[in-house]
Amino acid sequence: MNEEWRLEQKLNERKICLACFSSNNIPISQEVYQFSHDFVESGQLDKYIPTQDNLLQEEVAQFRGDYFKMACDAILKAWNEK
Repeated sequence: MNEEWRLEQKLNERKICLACFSSNNIPISQEVYQFSHDFVESGQLDKYIPTQDNLLQEEVAQFRGDYFKMACDAILKAWNEK
């Protein structure tokens, strides 16, 4: 069951990445999907996802409380630096 939860979490994280690209009018291609997969699997997205122990309040404040915008900003920066 724990492995199933982990798989679902990773799929949801990929959805965040793909939604970021889509909301910025970047077509979802094999390259975009592979980047999203690698970004998630490498743990780079983890630092932008709040947890019960760390709500990332200081970090998200500069994005007016918008966690998606904060994560998307990091995703697009990494995409543009590749």
